[in-house]
Amino acid sequence: MQIEHNNTIQQTINDLSSKYFIQLRNKYKQIPVLVQQQSFQGENLESIKSNAMKPSLANLAESKLTARDANVTFGIFSPFKFQIPDYHGYNIKILKDQVRFLEILASRDGGSGSICPLYFNGAVNYFKELPKANDTIEINKTYEIIQKHINNEYK
Repeated sequence: MQIEHNNTIQQTINDLSSKYFIQLRNKYKQIPVLVQQQSFQGENLESIKSNAMKPSLANLAESKLTARDANVTFGIFSPFKFQIPDYHGYNIKILKDQVRFLEILASRDGGSGSICPLYFNGAVNYFKELPKANDTIEINKTYEIIQKHINNEYK
């Protein structure tokens, strides 16, 4: 993204979201996708102590106004990054960095707060929905497969 005129990065992001993306959505009936990082504030010592590391609308970097323009806002969280051993019933000690949790942070159509656990293979940018944590047979099979991948035993 290139900063326009004498705008700040924040104003450029606001224009992209509020002007251009809204026009594209309304004119072509397509929904543009804006990928935005969280601010580092969400990873400071206070956030970690209070267990508030997961993505939030309040921690959007550069501009929080983009969330107002969005039809749906998702957050992706890696509990392994923060050494969380168990998250929503999933054993992060086994899954390690092979899991991400996709959460609907806001939606004009409802469903906010819904969380979808995903197997993640960063080497090939692959995501797949995990079985429910309480489905012990399927989740244990998944743990076994992931453990083999991590140990390079899978053939």
